[in-house]
Amino acid sequence: MKARIADEISRSDLTSQIAYAISDAIALYQPKRFYFNEYGQPGHTFSTVADQETYTSADDSALPWWYDIDDVFVVVGVNNYRVKRIDPTNYTINQMPYFKGQPYNYMWVKQTLSLYPIPSTVYTIIVRGHYRVDAPASDAEANNPWMVDAERLIRSAAKRILYQDIILDSDAAAACMGAEEEAYERLKSTSNKMSANGFVMPMDF
Repeated sequence: MKARIADEISRSDLTSQIAYAISDAIALYQPKRFYFNEYGQPGHTFSTVADQETYTSADDSALPWWYDIDDVFVVVGVNNYRVKRIDPTNYTINQMPYFKGQPYNYMWVKQTLSLYPIPSTVYTIIVRGHYRVDAPASDAEANNPWMVDAERLIRSAAKRILYQDIILDSDAAAACMGAEEEAYERLKSTSNKMSANGFVMPMDF
């Protein structure tokens, strides 16, 4: 992608700037939901701790990287039981610190997952939703979704950033913005059709 962008903007002297623009473009679209950053079936799992209500990155390193959670299940034997999401107000109203057992409610606030009742033992928790996919760790990394599934979107966005912030060509930036918007709409449309849960998910603009 770096070489292609350099070729398309006819600039071989912007090596570091192109790398930064690609990183900025990926960061811009990471919070957007696409088919490749949905964590669907079978879902991400972590284990609870007996008598522990709240879980953070200290308990599961993946927790800070959820943009939104669609479903939570608790595994009991061979069965998965859905844990219902409730808002912080209802969670606080229902909260009884000494009530422990199999969780059936959860609250997701500030990258923290709280379970109610407080788990009485070790349970496996399954989480599904919109998860942050990292940028490539190096130029040698293969099959990163931002470089494959979203390649045209990221390339167009990176060129727009370069023209807007480095080259200072507003007309070229506007042209790249048009290509970026088209690529986003196509990827969004594909994502709606391929939604992991079988339903069309609302996409933010």
